[in-house]
Amino acid sequence: MNIEQARSLSLEAFIKRLGHQEIRKGNDREAWFLSPLRNEKTASFKVDRRHNKWIDFGDGAKGDIIDFVQAYGPRRGWGTVDVSEALQRIEGIVGALPRQAPTSTDRGFPIRAASKQPKQAEEVDTYRIDRIGPVQEMKLIDYLRSRKLHVNTAKEYLQQIHYTHQPTNRQFYGLTWGNESGGQEVRSPYFKTAIGKKDVSVVEINHPKRVPGTAVFEGMTDYLTYLQVPKQQVMARAIIMNSASMHERVTEILQKLPKDEPKLGYLQNDKPGLKLAVKLKESIPELQVMNGKYSAYADLNDYLTGKPMVQADKKHAETVLKGLEKENHPLQKKSKGQSV
Repeated sequence: MNIEQARSLSLEAFIKRLGHQEIRKGNDREAWFLSPLRNEKTASFKVDRRHNKWIDFGDGAKGDIIDFVQAYGPRRGWGTVDVSEALQRIEGIVGALPRQAPTSTDRGFPIRAASKQPKQAEEVDTYRIDRIGPVQEMKLIDYLRSRKLHVNTAKEYLQQIHYTHQPTNRQFYGLTWGNESGGQEVRSPYFKTAIGKKDVSVVEINHPKRVPGTAVFEGMTDYLTYLQVPKQQVMARAIIMNSASMHERVTEILQKLPKDEPKLGYLQNDKPGLKLAVKLKESIPELQVMNGKYSAYADLNDYLTGKPMVQADKKHAETVLKGLEKENHPLQKKSKGQSV
């Protein structure tokens, strides 16, 4: 991807793809966000749809999509980003797309038919993405409700994907969200996969209680649960692993963040999940493993829905978690009154 191609992409759609939601409706010419570059409670970050430019009125910074990625890099954990790396980051997230004119109803980017990014051949050959849009199918909405998730909140982070299994030409639909390599994570009550390259998803959280820090989740439902359960503070950044196999990728991201910045792990309490918690704790000693707050449940969403584990699994989890809690970093003690 070259500079001209990057600048032709919809900046508004790119920012939404990173997990930021339009906060204040302007008009057909502009969109307002809580600044992705700072912590704030009143939206002061404007995207000019006509000129495809941004300005952060909080500190006066402004520019195009490349300038945005360079400013955003340190906050995302990428470190200092030059123009060349900015182009690589943009392509890794959205792919080499044709020009996409910004509009007031743009909800995301069309999925690539081809990409320079390496992909797992089986995934690319097996599935074809037909379209992506807002969540509307009642079966998907009922699935979210069965997990006791707030549907309106879920719709801010999830979309509905329609795709074809090419060997059989059968069509399916499910819930989807993007990952850091431009792939699509796909979930339904009966099936999960990734179309395109598998990777983690990093979300900058817009929440009135947000504070600097990062929270790690194994799956999207646990992240959505985290937004619902009572707490005094919400970490400003979330890493959704999308698979326990992504632990090295998570470690890579966390190691780039300041050591004194809070890092919380809301992982699973089954045996594979506990092994993952131990691995991450060994790699990132300052990580505070929060599983003890729901040690009787397999994961955070089971805690929300009230589905405890069997007694033998509870005892195993409690034994492992006691050891991890003793090692929690003193800078990352949980605030009083925060239930999870």
